[in-house]
Order: sequence, then structure tokens, then C-alpha cells
Amino acid sequence: MSDRDNNSVGPGNPPAHGKFKPGQSGNRRGRPRTPTLSFDELVREELNSIVEIRQNGKVRKIRKLGLIVKQAVDQAAKGNFRFLKLLTENNAFRSIMENPEQRPLNGEQLKYLEGVRAQARELVAKYNNEQAAANGAASNKTR
Repeated sequence: MSDRDNNSVGPGNPPAHGKFKPGQSGNRRGRPRTPTLSFDELVREELNSIVEIRQNGKVRKIRKLGLIVKQAVDQAAKGNFRFLKLLTENNAFRSIMENPEQRPLNGEQLKYLEGVRAQARELVAKYNNEQAAANGAASNKTR
């Protein structure tokens, strides 16, 4: 007890100049908050981040959004109806399919796009025929 009375410094007994003054707290503003991002901002930031992919033996840098679109188009070209429906319902894809010459394309890109358009038309026709057959079979069962 006598050590604390004579203002000695040690564990649990800081020097007087380091103690808070009476009526004054130590951290008035509090801990600085880190800015929180909304869900939309987080998604936008993540979709714009760049990843490396290997394509034809070469490493390319591409944004994640571009990678998602590329994979969706590839899946639709392979005949995956879910991705084909997703793309055909998209206005941007529809405008590209209707007017491919809006953006200058080289010959190879134009041939590829024509092939995709032909495949898409075939797949849509096949899908529509299957849906019509399924709807016809379902209506026959209910009668």
C-alpha cells in the first residue's frame, strides 16, 4: 500500500502523465470504422476483378464478368438449354444476334458468330418442338 501512496510506477500503476484526467475518457471518437460496402458494391467489385485463364495454351487476363459470359455462351453453343434460354432472353444478346455487323468483326469472328447463330436457331427450334410435344402429351393425358 505504501508503494502506491508515493506514486511509484510499475505494473498496474502507470505514470501520472499517462493517466486520464478526471472527467475525461481515453478515446472520445472511438475506434475508426472501416467503410462497409453494400451487397451491390461488393458484387460489382468482385465481377470487375481480373483473373488469369489458360486458353489455347496461353495465359490471358480477363474480368470475371467476361469469363461468366464466355462460359454461358460456350454452354449454350454446346446445347445446354438453360444457358440458351438465359442468353436469348437477354436484350444485349438478342441485339447482337439480330445485327452482328454493328461492331466491326474480322472474318473469323463473323464465321464463328454465324455458326453460333445457326446452332442457336437449331437448338431453339428443337427446344420449341420438344416443348410442344410435351405440352401435347400433357393435354392428351388430361382428356
